Amino acid sequence: VCFPYYDWEGRLVGSKQRNFAQEKKTGKKSMWYDGDSSKVTWFGINTLSDKATKLILTEGESDTMTFSQVMSQEFGVLGLSGASSAERAIRGSFKQLRKYKVIYLCFDNDDAGIEARDKALALLPPGCARIVVLPGGVKDVNELLLNGRQDEIKRAVDNARPILPRGIVEDDEMVRRAMTYTFDTDRTVQNSTGYEALDSVTGGLTPGRCKGAVS
Repeated sequence: VCFPYYDWEGRLVGSKQRNFAQEKKTGKKSMWYDGDSSKVTWFGINTLSDKATKLILTEGESDTMTFSQVMSQEFGVLGLSGASSAERAIRGSFKQLRKYKVIYLCFDNDDAGIEARDKALALLPPGCARIVVLPGGVKDVNELLLNGRQDEIKRAVDNARPILPRGIVEDDEMVRRAMTYTFDTDRTVQNSTGYEALDSVTGGLTPGRCKGAVS
């Protein structure tokens, strides 16, 4: 099987050849590149739709095609040629990746995939990344598709939560915290303001913030 790789200008830079029949016989991967492998970044660049507003970054050609088959046109999909190429691929595509406000990360559920995910999180713009968590015991999304579990792929993407910088929370979480603080009648009043109604809303004065008594 031949997997073509294109650059962001639409030029064919090379292809990965994979002999699945040989792999079945030997139990080992049989693959090689034709062309300049140093120019290879993402599989699927040539298939990205202008309609896509969200992006899924995954690992391997099979997973890329799986996501493209299962998800709607709202999602663009790009796949690494291998987990070890994550940093190089992202650094070489900053300009193109920045156009997507939401980027989903779903690499293989193994040590190499986890390492690639962590590198991607460190490089992507803060707040845009979401981690797709696969069901336990599953290596990748292609495994789910082959076992007729494509609905679980959609569910995993829907359930992906944003990874935000420390100290930053989403709007709905901020509202929840504010409502809890306001209506938690069991909250201990630290230092009374002298007004019971005000104490019930604010929790009283926080030590160190206000000196002196309120008259």
